[in-house]
Amino acid sequence: MLPFVRMFDYGNIAPAKPNIKKILANNYNVAVLTNSGDLYVRGDNAYGILGLGHKNTVTTWTFSTSGVEDFWMGATSIVVKKSNNEIWYSGSSTTVGMKGSGVSIWTSAMPIFNTLTLPILDIAVSYQTTSVLLSDQTIWSTGVGSDGQLGDGTTINHVSGRFVKSTVPTAANQLPVKLFASNLMHGYVTNQGWLFYTGRVNAVTSSGSKLYNIYYGAPTSLSNTINIKYYVNNGTSMAMAIGTDPTGKTIIANGGSRIFGAQADGKDGSLKDYRAFEVQTASLMPPGDVVSIANNTSYYNQVIATTDGIYCCGYNQSTQAGMLGIGTSTNALVYTKAIVPDGFDYSKSQMAGSYNRTYITDGNFVYSTGTDVTYGGISSLEFILDSPV
Repeated sequence: MLPFVRMFDYGNIAPAKPNIKKILANNYNVAVLTNSGDLYVRGDNAYGILGLGHKNTVTTWTFSTSGVEDFWMGATSIVVKKSNNEIWYSGSSTTVGMKGSGVSIWTSAMPIFNTLTLPILDIAVSYQTTSVLLSDQTIWSTGVGSDGQLGDGTTINHVSGRFVKSTVPTAANQLPVKLFASNLMHGYVTNQGWLFYTGRVNAVTSSGSKLYNIYYGAPTSLSNTINIKYYVNNGTSMAMAIGTDPTGKTIIANGGSRIFGAQADGKDGSLKDYRAFEVQTASLMPPGDVVSIANNTSYYNQVIATTDGIYCCGYNQSTQAGMLGIGTSTNALVYTKAIVPDGFDYSKSQMAGSYNRTYITDGNFVYSTGTDVTYGGISSLEFILDSPV
């Protein structure tokens, strides 16, 4: 017999398993992984990134492949981990360190991943670079390294079917446990919540981005203030992270250009008016406890989920009109609550921003907002149902 609480909530039927496991986007594509292991995609499909056997634009949700346990998306490739632990990819071959112009069908990346001799703990994919964390806590990378993304002390590419060992600081009791990658940077956080990064990293100083070619630690003042869990850069100077403060409260850090209100501080400044990456001022934060941040925002905006709602700020005009989902096409200079369908569970929010749309899910369905429908969706100034399942 089912537990009484379950019967009270659902009747004599077990609750349905949530549909959506993961959602990711780059500027012009979006992909959704279901809990059953199916990958659905849509977008401009340049490079054949969607794995559909062609490079034509796809404006409706389309099934791409099954048996997927996890996936990662860069600007030109999608890399998937199958349920049998094999790694496959579609799009640019450079991303996985292999020569060639690329593929538009799912192709095994095992020729290069088989060169690794230890179990893989984590994978990260950026513009055209892949990094892996091995069981001995070393990081190995392959692909484009022209901006230092490989972290091996060079700014050269490695597309000869091999990984190179990245240079990781030997800080006491600071072991890599989670990788991150976006745009032209790769990073990791340690078991102590310290952040390290390499490549072109946004908002490091008040003068903008900074280039590294080995993994370098974020300022100690930041590490002592926030135990970072998730970190992301975008292509337009923004940097964001989510973590906990010394009391265990979930907070965010952010930095980058203040233009269009992108820093939620009420200021529409210039492109060169930067805020160095730091913990967001408490008085500027929206109500509720922070739950998550968007895994990508392609322009000058932020998307944050709290227990009270989805809050957005920044650019919301022209081809990006409606991306904030706040019911208007005007820029938001402070965190502004988005309009979301009734019943959305903010505590389980995942969010992703493409160049012209913002996507959210609570694990049940996908919702999106934006007036540009070049790559699918329905023109809207608020979040509406836009789900592959």
